[in-house]
Amino acid sequence: MHSWPINISSARQLCLVAELADFYRLLLLMSNVLYGVFFSNPELVGSIPNHCVELLEASFKLRNKLLFRECFVHVMGPWNNPRFMNLTEPKLKNLAVEAQKKLTSRIMDVQIEQIALTIAGPLNVRGQRATGSDFGYELAVATSRISQDGLDSSGKPFMPCYYRNLYDYNFKTHGLKLKEVINPLLKNVLVLDRSGVQAGQGVYKDAFLFFELTEMQLPWDVNQRVW
Repeated sequence: MHSWPINISSARQLCLVAELADFYRLLLLMSNVLYGVFFSNPELVGSIPNHCVELLEASFKLRNKLLFRECFVHVMGPWNNPRFMNLTEPKLKNLAVEAQKKLTSRIMDVQIEQIALTIAGPLNVRGQRATGSDFGYELAVATSRISQDGLDSSGKPFMPCYYRNLYDYNFKTHGLKLKEVINPLLKNVLVLDRSGVQAGQGVYKDAFLFFELTEMQLPWDVNQRVW
């Protein structure tokens, strides 16, 4: 408000700033100021995954597109227990539920394509005759190579880790086709996280990161200038 620089180093501080901005009717001003905060504060960015639920609600209040989109990706994970179930704002929870439905549908499409490739007819691969059963065997081998770190407590693979493993495996049969089908699931739309860790890897072994929101999907009027 007085053109002084602002330093926000934690999710708690950002949520408090959102509350104060709302109280003093400075939401628009504070939303614009935040864009300069994110890229100069790795500590704050690093806190986003663990505090994405409260930060998503704060960014909704501030109508900050960058923070909202980043937090939305994080609340959609992990696959086994998505954080969006803890959201209290109905608009945000409904948005996440719709995104979850699209994810489930996309996974179903990939699985159907895998089955189709498994029963595909004979083809020539590098001068040798191959069949869908050859692809099925390779699929089983690729799956068996998932490390213990990529399995949950019951021994089942984390879905993002499973698809990452298939994508990285050097298939001799239908490899290019499989990569083409899986690639959209492994897309990473995070902007603030510059760690380079991808879906199905490391801290994101059980997280898909492709949840991209268009301007029309944002839960507020993007053309409104005063709120």
